[in-house]
Amino acid sequence: MSNQRIRYRDVVISGLALLLLYYFLPGYAILCFGLVYLVLCLYVEPMRELNHAFWLAVTRVMQRVMNPLLFGAIFLVVLVPVGFLYRLFKRKKSAIKSNFVVVEQRNDPELFEVSW
Repeated sequence: MSNQRIRYRDVVISGLALLLLYYFLPGYAILCFGLVYLVLCLYVEPMRELNHAFWLAVTRVMQRVMNPLLFGAIFLVVLVPVGFLYRLFKRKKSAIKSNFVVVEQRNDPELFEVSW
C-alpha cells in the first residue's frame, strides 16, 4: 500500500471510531466534531499526518499491553494445565528409594604418584 492510501485508510478508521463513539454517547457536539474532523483530515495533509501518527501510537500502546496479556493467558490456560496433567499421570515408579549408587573402589597410592 502506498503511504497516501494508508493515511486515507486511517481517516476511514477514525470515522468509524467517531461513529462508534456517537453510537454509545449520542450528542450533537460529537457528531459536529466528527464531521469537521473528517473533512479536515480529507482535505488537509498535516491533519492526515497527525491522524496517522495517532493511530500508530495507539497500535504501539495496544501491542505493549496486549502481547503480555495474551501470552500470559495462553500460558495459564494451556501450558500450566497440560504440565500439571503430565506430571500427574506420567510419573515413573522407581524400584529403589534413592539415586545414590554405592561404589566399591579402592585407590592405590601408586596411581597418584605417576599420573601419565
